[in-house]
Amino acid sequence: MRLAYFSPLPPSKSGIADYSAELLPFLARGAEVTAFVDQAREGRDGIGGQVDVQLAVHFDEIDRDAPFDLCLYHQGNNPAHDYIYERALRTPGLLVLHEHCLHHLITWRTLGQGDAEAYRREMFHAYGRIGARMAVNRRRAIFSEYQQFLLPLNHRLVNRSLGIIVHNEYAVSQLESLRPGIPVEVVPHHLSPV
Repeated sequence: MRLAYFSPLPPSKSGIADYSAELLPFLARGAEVTAFVDQAREGRDGIGGQVDVQLAVHFDEIDRDAPFDLCLYHQGNNPAHDYIYERALRTPGLLVLHEHCLHHLITWRTLGQGDAEAYRREMFHAYGRIGARMAVNRRRAIFSEYQQFLLPLNHRLVNRSLGIIVHNEYAVSQLESLRPGIPVEVVPHHLSPV
């Protein structure tokens, strides 16, 4: 099996980068794995020698030459995972949703880039007219940071995924109501012995 594995890798400042660096050598024992990163410096210190590391911008070309059987996306809630979000929307695969809430990432992608209308569209897509009104209010500085946790803005990505892995039962309960019938599995987050 050929796996396309999308995740930041060290020295990226993401806990998911460290998680992936520990997981990849074990995953490579049972599959041919290519890790796709956003920055050329990521993964260059090695990850067991059995994993090819490529820049994500080359995915289409590599996949065209030798198609992958599955894309595996390790999605977090910060800008280091923006390229993963984009690819997962274009090429559905198995989503490892490390954080149920993606609102902070969506805020960075939209409001953080000066695009209040894109934020309003995302809120409308996920929460209808009420969400759109909340987006307008946020533009007027009428919002609470807490709202971002109540409105996880993960709808678009969840609906494009073939299946989802989460780290706890709470996330399962939230996703089952969002998209009934999607395969969701809990894989508890490990504690590294290092």
